[in-house]
Amino acid sequence: AFELGSYQSKQIEVKFNPKELGEYNEKMFVHSPDLKGANIAEIALIGKAVKGTVISKKNVEGIFTFENSPYTVDHDIQVNQDTELLIEPGVEIIFEEGTKFTIKGLLSAIGNANNFIQFHSLEKGNWNGIVFDNADSLSILNYCIIENSNTRGIYCSNVSNINITNCIIRNNSGGIFCGNSSPKIISNMIEDNYYEDDGGGILCEHSIF
Repeated sequence: AFELGSYQSKQIEVKFNPKELGEYNEKMFVHSPDLKGANIAEIALIGKAVKGTVISKKNVEGIFTFENSPYTVDHDIQVNQDTELLIEPGVEIIFEEGTKFTIKGLLSAIGNANNFIQFHSLEKGNWNGIVFDNADSLSILNYCIIENSNTRGIYCSNVSNINITNCIIRNNSGGIFCGNSSPKIISNMIEDNYYEDDGGGILCEHSIF
C-alpha cells in the first residue's frame, strides 16, 4: 500500500499470471478522503489470457519461432527498411480486427508441405492483409496460408522479384494486387476470393511478371 497527496500521481504495475486461457475481470480499489460517498473508487481490470505470444511492438524483426506460436496481433505491425523478419515453418499468426502487416524490409516466411505458415484472422473479413511496400526484393512467402482478409490478401506496391510460391490464398476480399511491381507468383492456389469491382483472384496495374 502507498499514499499520495492531492494532485500527486504514481505509475503502478499490475502483474497478470493467469492459470487458464480466457478472459479475466478483476477489480482494484482506491481509497481517498477526497472522494465522494464511501471514499472508495473502483477500477475495473480486464485481461485476456491467450496461448502463445502477443506481439506488443509495432516494429517486428528477428525470428518468429514455432515454439512461441501462435502469435496474436492486436495492432498494425511492420518490418522496417533494412531489417529482417524470419518466420519458422508451422507458425500461426492471428490478426485481430482491423490490423495490417506491412513489409518495407525483408520478410522470409518459408514453410513446407507439412507445416504451412498461417496468416489469418479467426473470423472472415476481420484483418487487412499483408502489404509489401517497397520491400526488399529477397522477401519470400513459401508454403503460407493467407486467408480471411477484408482487403487483398497480399498487396504489392513498388516491389520487384519477391517470391510468392506454393501458397494458399483464400477467402479474402481479393487475392493478390500488384501495382508497379514484378513479383514471382508460382504454383499457388488462389481460391474463393471476392472483390466487388474486379480482380478477385489477381489484379495487376503497371506490373510485369
